Amino acid sequence: MNALKALAHLAPALGALLMLVPHTAAAQDPRYLDETDMQVRLHSVPGANDQGAYQVVVEATVYNRIGASDAIRMDVKVGNRVVATARCEFGGARDNDGGAGALDCTTPEGTDITAVGPVRVDLTYLDDQDGSATLLRTLNLRVVRYWSWEGMNGNRPTHRAHFQLDGSDFMGVAYAYHISPNADYNRGRDQIKFYFWTSSGRSGSRNLPADLNNASMRCTVDGARLHDLQVGTQTSGSEFEEDNRVYTNHAPQDGDVEHWSWNRVELMAYGLYWGTHADAVTANINSEPDPNRSLIMGDHPGAWVCGLRSSGRVVREFRFTVGADGRIVQHAELVGPGAMHVVPGVVMVDTRFGNPEDFDFVFNPAAIRASAPFGRPWTHPEAVRDMLAALPAAVGTADPAVVPAGQGRTPPAAAGGHHH
Repeated sequence: MNALKALAHLAPALGALLMLVPHTAAAQDPRYLDETDMQVRLHSVPGANDQGAYQVVVEATVYNRIGASDAIRMDVKVGNRVVATARCEFGGARDNDGGAGALDCTTPEGTDITAVGPVRVDLTYLDDQDGSATLLRTLNLRVVRYWSWEGMNGNRPTHRAHFQLDGSDFMGVAYAYHISPNADYNRGRDQIKFYFWTSSGRSGSRNLPADLNNASMRCTVDGARLHDLQVGTQTSGSEFEEDNRVYTNHAPQDGDVEHWSWNRVELMAYGLYWGTHADAVTANINSEPDPNRSLIMGDHPGAWVCGLRSSGRVVREFRFTVGADGRIVQHAELVGPGAMHVVPGVVMVDTRFGNPEDFDFVFNPAAIRASAPFGRPWTHPEAVRDMLAALPAAVGTADPAVVPAGQGRTPPAAAGGHHH
């Protein structure tokens, strides 16, 4: 994950937050945005005539040669038309030598966006020293519109449109993070943390997904089973929620509401050490890790398959190769020309799902086959061919089922832009 945010969970002091950031980037090193930990969301606002609109919010970390007066220009587009623009400077939100800078960018207040369907967000780096403007990343988003019951106007119910991202393409990618040897021991020094997405929902009294608090991880190496590991999970705060409320004349109850969301999950595999056996002993305060509760990757190089298990079935399966040095080998999707840049210690892992997919509330394999998260095209299709071919059948839908009287699924063309 991006080093600034990942280390915030791993180190007690601010001085430790920048220990993994590549401070010695050469002048020719490209600037890049670490999208493995990027957050994109829509902020709902009342909009014109209190009918509902949104602002686009992007939070991420950008690396290499970040000047205090440098900025990101965020252009929100519908087709070829720019409907909102924001200029966001890094200022003091960067480390002292410019190795990394935190981006926190929101389209301006008063620029009310109401577009649904495909929405494009271009993030352009503006270098204050040489005046250059370089496209850093294009986000291809899918926005859906749903309605919130706001109350009654006499005997007539009133609704406001709300807008949210369809997170279906987030779910096809997972990452593993080699936690730094410099992290506090009690925070998982030299261990592995996985990051992936789930979808949850509610339709009436039905709630998914199942509880992950009692989950475990079961791994094999070259087909040989290892002992199970305990895991701990938490959501990182990156959550995309949608509520679709029936057009009723009373405050909606559970049975009247469809609710679905996408959650970014952090999974700590307790006792899963990366590195050599000697590295693990050092990380464990110079003592042998408990062999009944720990696994040392350097002792088991080869092809790993790790299943995250809950309620007796596999929720996710992570596949990766461990080298002789005990580190996970980078996925071929992130290697070579055009590949996405990530910070040191982060690797992409092959992600598989249960079949049938009975854990997630919404699952759209077509969206995953079409792109990696935030609409990034697959860089090396051959590298993900087997993973995409193994996707199970679709489950549910992210499209609001309820449309209030007098409303259409698609706003009129004039509503696709912005209002001042």
